[in-house]
Amino acid sequence: MIIEDIASEIVLPNIRGVLAHELRNRGLSQHRIAKILNITQPLVHKLLRMPVEYYVENLKRYSIDEEIITHQCRILADLAVSGSYARFVITSHGFVSYLSAVIACREFVELREECVKGLLKDPHIEVYKTMLSRIMAKPGLAKILPEVGSNLVYAPEPPNSEADIIGLTGRIVKTLTGIVITGEPFYGGSRHLAKLLLIIAKHNPSKKVGFNFKYDYSLVSRLDRKVYHVEHTGPHNDLNSFWRTMEEAAVRKPDVILDKGGTGLEPVTYVFTKDFYELESILKSLLQ
Repeated sequence: MIIEDIASEIVLPNIRGVLAHELRNRGLSQHRIAKILNITQPLVHKLLRMPVEYYVENLKRYSIDEEIITHQCRILADLAVSGSYARFVITSHGFVSYLSAVIACREFVELREECVKGLLKDPHIEVYKTMLSRIMAKPGLAKILPEVGSNLVYAPEPPNSEADIIGLTGRIVKTLTGIVITGEPFYGGSRHLAKLLLIIAKHNPSKKVGFNFKYDYSLVSRLDRKVYHVEHTGPHNDLNSFWRTMEEAAVRKPDVILDKGGTGLEPVTYVFTKDFYELESILKSLLQ
């Protein structure tokens, strides 16, 4: 069985099943779903007869993380209904290819050496993993993580959507024994921080990396205000108010946003940098 067989026989049928349910949950007709997925309407009807859990479990048998499946399918459904069909096609192709390569690496002994060498890996995700490990190893980092947890996002190229931004599908959290990373790095991971980096990058394309830590003015005061532009935002009445404020703040091209949170939102500090090395430099100042 080659990777294309894995895609057509294992990955694609189950991703179609999850997507069919995601699109139906958004109110789309079976006719519209069939057009988006490029399949017949009777096949859509057949896919919807089985619960979404059926398709998720089929992929989990191959050790595919459930968070990655559901999260990325939501991203794909969002792209499909927003009219970004070209982005939907490109992103879905990448997702199916990625899952197929992961399964191939895990299921076939003869491929494992090539997988270890990195021939079936995304170089941008490998860069992300390397820098995530370096950042997580910073002494004292746990002290500045917010209760809600942190995330790290990275846009290798100027992003057009959240699907262009790599982030953890889970989060970075502190525990009694140290820092724990949950989820996996993937395009479209961390919808909240990825969406925020997308807004920031729209007004300042040099920003490629985003990170969040606890709200603490004394920490941010350690940064040179002649070098870093800091914006103060919040509190917010609701999530819609939060995003409106972020759009307004992004116009002023901030490096750091001190956000007071609000209803359902923990106060958090966001930092945006041109690369991982600048983020490391900022963290060094904060953790002194």
